[in-house]
Amino acid sequence: MAHAVIDINAASLQLLIVSEEGATLADETRDVALQQDLRQSTLLSPERMQQILDLLTEMVEIARLHNIPAGQIRTVATMELRRALNAQRFSDRIRDATGLYLHILTPEEEGRLFWQGGLKEIPLRSGSVGILNLGAGSCSAFLGEGDRILHHQQINMGSLRLTEEYFGHPIDRYSSRHTAELRGTIQRRADNIIWPVRPKALVVVGPSINALASMIEGLPKHNPSRLHGLVISRGMLRKWVDRLLESTAETRAALCPAYPDRVDTVLCTALIMEALCTASFRDSFTVSAGGIRIGVIMDAFLNTGH
Repeated sequence: MAHAVIDINAASLQLLIVSEEGATLADETRDVALQQDLRQSTLLSPERMQQILDLLTEMVEIARLHNIPAGQIRTVATMELRRALNAQRFSDRIRDATGLYLHILTPEEEGRLFWQGGLKEIPLRSGSVGILNLGAGSCSAFLGEGDRILHHQQINMGSLRLTEEYFGHPIDRYSSRHTAELRGTIQRRADNIIWPVRPKALVVVGPSINALASMIEGLPKHNPSRLHGLVISRGMLRKWVDRLLESTAETRAALCPAYPDRVDTVLCTALIMEALCTASFRDSFTVSAGGIRIGVIMDAFLNTGH
């Protein structure tokens, strides 16, 4: 039987279905801004919960097309739902409405699955590796070697939150003054990153980086396999920052058709990654299309003997 996982995170719901042989049968992402509710409150709003329920119902139907019943879909949630005081009540509501059994990951589980899934099929030399999970509201930094996580740090630097803070919404052209102020804020926060040892490689995961990478690659639609393992240099980032500063909303939409809801955040994402590369003493980073959902799938294969 195929395996399916749904990952509920700060910015999106992600469905991944793989065959018994490990081939990807479906890889779907739906944007949902959990962090907007939890920025000012510790409760998910009724409107946000209904939005998530509707998207989960859609994903359950996709899984059923692959003969996977709801009860066999591994459904997990990360930090945002851990923070929500009404998360358990919402979990019960999800089960009643969709048949999904939601597991809210502990920080330890989240870190392990993220590390495992983020590095899958990424060619790396031996030695220390830094993995960054660049989210909408913050960035998680992990350092480790092999299967061991040696250090974990949260950085107050998310592409969506900073974009809204400095440019508002909607955005036509980026203001030069606001861009300079944003760059200064990013640099100060990037300087807070702590690497116990200098990473020999830097890997980055998350929808924000996928949007930037898809723009660089010129992808017309969501295609994670084309992005996985892509190496992006600081020189490429600077080139795209200059190009984006000259763009209008219309030209940005044409440059990033694969991620229309994230097109306005790509400038901030590029600035963040340029600063984090500098702070990590790296001239480039590798894009991973993996992450927690891949880690959950890998666990499923291990538990079934594949």
